[in-house]
Amino acid sequence: MKNKYLIAISIILASLITIGLFQVINLLVIGIYKTAGYIHNPLGDVFENPAIVIINSKNKNEKIFFYNERAPEKIVRGEIEKQSKEFNLDPAFMLKLAECESNFNNLAENPVSTAQGVYQYLIGTWEETESWKNEKRARTDYKANIREAMIDIANGEYFRFKECLNK
Repeated sequence: MKNKYLIAISIILASLITIGLFQVINLLVIGIYKTAGYIHNPLGDVFENPAIVIINSKNKNEKIFFYNERAPEKIVRGEIEKQSKEFNLDPAFMLKLAECESNFNNLAENPVSTAQGVYQYLIGTWEETESWKNEKRARTDYKANIREAMIDIANGEYFRFKECLNK
């Protein structure tokens, strides 16, 4: 009888040690990649559980949001206003467009297509962006998603947002 208890306790201890080691390794890997800016995973935006992509920040006081973390509406609005000025676009127009597309939700998903993010990019469209090709940023990275929408609008590519523009 004692042997059965010893075996059971051994299995439990081995499981706890394995889980503990996994957690430590996972934290180390995340810490290393936070320094690098993001984890490279070319299929990360396609699968349901992609690798962690970190929205990099040069400002040490600015909170860093993960690609799968909801950024507060205030932060998203502020980024739209900031980038609108950088691209010489009307902030009110870009805010209205983002409100229609996602209600300022960087994690918004269209239930009938692959569209995701603040400005609702489809997978195929996103794969053609510089944010994806050069940096492997997820569509839910609010800064990258906003930047790509600014580029599209600045280039006159209003057709990408026709549903909201026709409302």
